[in-house]
Amino acid sequence: MTKLELRDVCPRDGLQDYGPEVPTELKAELVRRIHAADVRSIEITSFVSPKAVPQLADAAELLRLLPPERLPGTVRSVFAASRSGVERALAAGVDEISTTVPATDGMTQANFRRDRDAMLDEVVAMRPEIAAGAQSSVTIAVAFGCPFDGPVSADTVLALASRLAEAGYERILLGDTVGVGNPHQVSRLVSRLRSELGSVTLGAHFHDARGVALANVIAAVDAGASMVDAALGGLGGCPFAPGAAGNVATEDVVWALHDLGFDTGVDRAAIIEAANWLADALAVPLRSRTPRARRFEWEDDPVHARS
Repeated sequence: MTKLELRDVCPRDGLQDYGPEVPTELKAELVRRIHAADVRSIEITSFVSPKAVPQLADAAELLRLLPPERLPGTVRSVFAASRSGVERALAAGVDEISTTVPATDGMTQANFRRDRDAMLDEVVAMRPEIAAGAQSSVTIAVAFGCPFDGPVSADTVLALASRLAEAGYERILLGDTVGVGNPHQVSRLVSRLRSELGSVTLGAHFHDARGVALANVIAAVDAGASMVDAALGGLGGCPFAPGAAGNVATEDVVWALHDLGFDTGVDRAAIIEAANWLADALAVPLRSRTPRARRFEWEDDPVHARS
């Protein structure tokens, strides 16, 4: 099986748009249950302004509950969008800092109150500071279309990705923030980036507004992406992007990719148990389908996985 990195972003991206306040200990339990399902990359929280995202104001406290020894073998990732956020994240002792550059001015203004080029300059300046204490990844948001500025060209995305790679970012993800991409677009864009960016790790971060996010994930990995973001239960959204639906669901991604011959390392039964726990703990309906699907004994036969 081809090995892929699956990063569960539910504790950060899944909860940042969730209305009721979630107790810090419950967030910690969510992370522990994701880890117990053998997910070894988890985006735990965000170091941004608590005024902008009050749901994640407890970032430092949450990380104190989740030291490395509680999550052995796991990359504890957090999000930051400024050098001050990077400083606070490093002080908390994280393994990875993820960040973003939207592909359009409209989305950047809505999210970060600056134009895209200024945000790009900030993210480029952050790279050496991150490198002093953690690994890094960056997502090009609204890579397939923007709720404010409309369609986004492949040339625009390639130019941004090239600048980020030159700055030293070795893990670059394409973000379909409002779920407007389709598998043909995804395949063409990932193939082009794979061809032109050399050894950079390419990833996919897809939201599921129209029910094609899982197909887009498959198109991305078939075209050469080796990292996938997903959120337990399909939770998520973006408080600054009208139309942003939940993320593609971790449990659906894990089961689909396994059957296609890709190895995420995730325990398929345990990730469903974690999703069902999440639904009960937050009193939310799951957006995924796998937990409701009938499971057949022959699905555990390794011969069943198709390459």
